[in-house]
Amino acid sequence: MNDGAIIEIVEQFKSRDIAKRTAAVARAAGHGSPEAVALLVKALQDPSPSLRDRAVDAVCQAGPAALAPLLRLLTGGVWFARASAARVLERIGTAAALPRLLQQCSDGNRSVSQAAAQAVTAIVARCGEDESLRQLIPLPAASRRQCAAVLAHLRPELAQQLSALPADAVAEDAAAYQASQQQAGGRLQDLRKAVKAALKQDSRDDDEEP
Repeated sequence: MNDGAIIEIVEQFKSRDIAKRTAAVARAAGHGSPEAVALLVKALQDPSPSLRDRAVDAVCQAGPAALAPLLRLLTGGVWFARASAARVLERIGTAAALPRLLQQCSDGNRSVSQAAAQAVTAIVARCGEDESLRQLIPLPAASRRQCAAVLAHLRPELAQQLSALPADAVAEDAAAYQASQQQAGGRLQDLRKAVKAALKQDSRDDDEEP
């Protein structure tokens, strides 16, 4: 997608007309550029439920390129944006998303907590317990306990494995986990810059579900 096209789509997305915003999402879907991905993730924050539904499908098409901004939105967006991010992660999320999703299973908003729980269940089923466990092992002890408590209601066997791990197993994988987090942070920073460059809209602060 050339610069002129993405600028045109961004301007279209800024419209108050829902039809124009929906058309902008359709145009951005499938292009895969950082700007297009940023716009699609931004659409998950739109006040229109129907547009958010379309955006969920569109972001899923973006695949791995959308994972970093989705994780940021999962813990930093308004309630319906957090729920939408969890819905996407249910379909395309990797085991690396599990720590944040498990955290959101305790979100004060019911729509968010339910969507996060469904995403956790789907990801563990898709990625397997071994890979899921590998992403949870290096977490700090308090975080592991919290994750195990949530998993006890969703995947009891995985919760038992996480709780039973000896301390040396945790220490062995900590360095690898920290390296992966640094890489993810770099990708996140790149896409955050794309969001700022592509969109100049302020996010809503309201976090109450109607």
